[in-house]
Amino acid sequence: MNLFFVFLLLRSTSTLQGGVPRSGRSTYNTTLISYTTKLLDTILLNQDKKFRPTNPDSSPLNVEIDISVRSMGPISEQDMEFSLDCYFRQKWLDRRLAFTPINPEKPVMPLASKMLKDIWVPDTYIRNGRKSYLHTLTVPNILFRAYNSDQVSHVPEEIPHGCADISVLKVYFKLQRQQGYYVLQIYTPCTLLVVMSWVSFWINKEASPARVALGIMTVLSMSTLGFGLRTDLPKVSHSTALDIYILSCFGFVFAAMVEYAVINYAAIVYIRKQVHDLKGLESNRAMEKMRMFTAGLMGARRDTLVVEDLALAEEEEDEPWYSCFMKKKTPKTSSMFYRMAVKAAKARRKLKMRDPARVVNRIDNVSKVIFPSLYILFNVIYWIAFLYWIPDEVDQILGLPEKK
Repeated sequence: MNLFFVFLLLRSTSTLQGGVPRSGRSTYNTTLISYTTKLLDTILLNQDKKFRPTNPDSSPLNVEIDISVRSMGPISEQDMEFSLDCYFRQKWLDRRLAFTPINPEKPVMPLASKMLKDIWVPDTYIRNGRKSYLHTLTVPNILFRAYNSDQVSHVPEEIPHGCADISVLKVYFKLQRQQGYYVLQIYTPCTLLVVMSWVSFWINKEASPARVALGIMTVLSMSTLGFGLRTDLPKVSHSTALDIYILSCFGFVFAAMVEYAVINYAAIVYIRKQVHDLKGLESNRAMEKMRMFTAGLMGARRDTLVVEDLALAEEEEDEPWYSCFMKKKTPKTSSMFYRMAVKAAKARRKLKMRDPARVVNRIDNVSKVIFPSLYILFNVIYWIAFLYWIPDEVDQILGLPEKK
């Protein structure tokens, strides 16, 4: 925290109530100056700046402090510091500076700032202050006044540091960021990138260059946008709400790209299973042919055993070879043919269920619903949690009521 102390030098003169006639002003001013000079010499004789003032009851010396902030800024989030201009006032009781004023109705006696080097002053310092200076145009603007009530008001030019146990005056400045800037610069672009990654679900699976390029582009854009903007924010040892949102959006974008890898892997797996089922079906057909051959069906073989595709049993009735076979069929051959047709129908249904195109479309259709739903749910939980549920650390320090 940078503190810039600015003090107002007030000019004050002591006059009699109702004013002094012009004819007597010269004499009065001469008397006042002479009296003030003798008074200051007398006061400084009893003053030892190496010892702090004491109270009759040996109680601690009370120092009243007042800070009036005039302006604040600039604020650096990256360095976690801010600057302010303020009036800094101190007041304490020093009985060694007691005096009798020449005018009882004007008990205040303005003193020059040079007298500070001859009297005791409090060793006040700013604990977390990084830099401070006094306003010195044209001279150090330090207002120093002595009261006949033995009170002194003073501002130090130098701030020493002590190691003893001392009283601490805490001042809290609660700084709140403008949400509009971060909504436009971070939250909105992150949301648009997440939505853009969902476009790949509507692109054909065969268009590999388009889907891969879209996935890589959204991931890189998310990395540049999310983590690039963190350079302007302070580096802290814990995760912030903004970090959680950026990482979550990055996870959604990355998951959309991984989804394309999943459907490609699923298509390869189902193609392998389909090939395996086809080989098993061909093996079953060969066994049936051998059984029909041993049963004496050589006359019907040319017309009945040339089955090139795996049509369902009810679809096979329209084929020419089927009617030709039915003319020559016997009860035994009908039973064999029926078993072969049923096995072919079951295999056909199994192959249809394992069609890679159907599997890919099903995964894409599910992703079109799951991804937007999860992202909407995440946003609802995120904003409710950080706006209402999770307490603000600054509010806890300041003792402010918790969010409800």
